[in-house]
Amino acid sequence: GAQGLAEDVRYYGKWMRDEAEKRIGHLYPKIEVTAEMAKERPDLKPYVGRKLTVIAWLWARTVKSPNPAFAQVDVPLASTFMLSTKPGKEAYVEPVIVGGGYRFTVKVGKPKDAAAAELLAKFGGRAEPARELAYRLYNLCERKKRAQEALGYNALVQSWPEIARIAREAGPPRQYRMEV
Repeated sequence: GAQGLAEDVRYYGKWMRDEAEKRIGHLYPKIEVTAEMAKERPDLKPYVGRKLTVIAWLWARTVKSPNPAFAQVDVPLASTFMLSTKPGKEAYVEPVIVGGGYRFTVKVGKPKDAAAAELLAKFGGRAEPARELAYRLYNLCERKKRAQEALGYNALVQSWPEIARIAREAGPPRQYRMEV
């Protein structure tokens, strides 16, 4: 009956998982949670010293930095740095420039784009031209070999959907009246 079917599904599911682990497991290494990681992410404290399976990967194209000082650096180009947008379980990665390269730090919660979202709300119907301007400035910086500035504009363009979502949730901008 149903119990036998459930047992079969569990058995073959485990078999498939074990086979996948044997064949491609080396491509997905486990990561050991360190005390240093737990300092930045208190939610990891119970896992310090344990090896965990990575459950999310962000793939990004890279280009060589157009800045001659960083010509050996591969610059990641990603459409988003969000790992989860589920309400209450938001998580994202934050790129950190270290010497001649990058590393990424996982952050729990929403990105700190609230100020940008408020500014976006003030733009109203002119928001799309502002996004287009950021994209054009990114391209200009790339052509002029200004990698640091290009990275900033690229981050703004990548964050745009999240900024727009925060702006929508915040509602229309507040109007202030000052009398002098």
